[in-house]
Amino acid sequence: SRSTAIVTSSRPILPATCRRAERLPDEYGCVEDLTVGPDGEPCYVARKDDHVTVVHGQRIYEKIHHDVLNNMYGWRKRLLGFHPNGRPVVNVSFMNNVEDAMFSSVEELNADRQTFIYAGNELLIEEKGMNATTMLSDGSVVYAKRLKDNTFVVIRNRETLLAPRNREYLAFAESPTGELATAFVEGDLYVVGSLHNNRTVRVTSSQVSDIFWHENGWYFLQRNDKRWEIRSHESERLHVNQDDHGCGGQFRVLPDGRTCYTSWTRHHHACHVVDGQLQPGFAYVSPLFERDGEWLYYGVIDRHLYLMELPPKTT
Repeated sequence: SRSTAIVTSSRPILPATCRRAERLPDEYGCVEDLTVGPDGEPCYVARKDDHVTVVHGQRIYEKIHHDVLNNMYGWRKRLLGFHPNGRPVVNVSFMNNVEDAMFSSVEELNADRQTFIYAGNELLIEEKGMNATTMLSDGSVVYAKRLKDNTFVVIRNRETLLAPRNREYLAFAESPTGELATAFVEGDLYVVGSLHNNRTVRVTSSQVSDIFWHENGWYFLQRNDKRWEIRSHESERLHVNQDDHGCGGQFRVLPDGRTCYTSWTRHHHACHVVDGQLQPGFAYVSPLFERDGEWLYYGVIDRHLYLMELPPKTT
């Protein structure tokens, strides 16, 4: 599949599926993650020097960290979703001590990484060694904390759900009824299991990178040879991508039966893939959302924000 990429230039090329384009303010710096709010408004996080800014529609939330150095190990910013009170939740993490980081192993580096979780401007969590951080529907945050001995505990809003285990957690997910599941690596095996009863629902030697709920069961994203497949814990295959491009997540089946997920173009831009067809590429793309019967999403490249639509289903 080939995509019509939006290229970086003073006059970007706009594909036919572009509904709106606008230039973002220079004052906030570079956009480093993008999502969409429950109201359909774009939400992005940007950084300029030691200022982190989250912009949701017309609302602006600012955070300043004066003691953080701008270094290659440093900043990671990720929008986790929206709190029930409507405020965007963002994960901001960094390394304070550059010299120690340069001589540390990857495990030590991640165990010492400082992370802050904000809802709007309110600090919810301050923690070191956070991994696989996920926000749940009630606004709570579940994550795996890497300890110094390279074991992990699972924590939900400062309460330990699982004691230290020698396993690396990759992802957490929540069902519509509130059941929590996880994907993790233990030894040479990838495991998908439930956090409610510690029940293992699938063990495989193939790489697993994500888990999600679909209709009435748990599904996971698994790499099989050079293809990514979506499989259930009962081995049902929901989808297999037909090209060599990777699968980045956000898998869903639209009401008209089309499969959608995020991936990358041959120029390493993020994009949505619809029934195997790559859509235009951006630095960041938001999840899909529905408005007046149409499926839309936002994309950012350079200082430009685009509102995009999915092409209609072909028969």
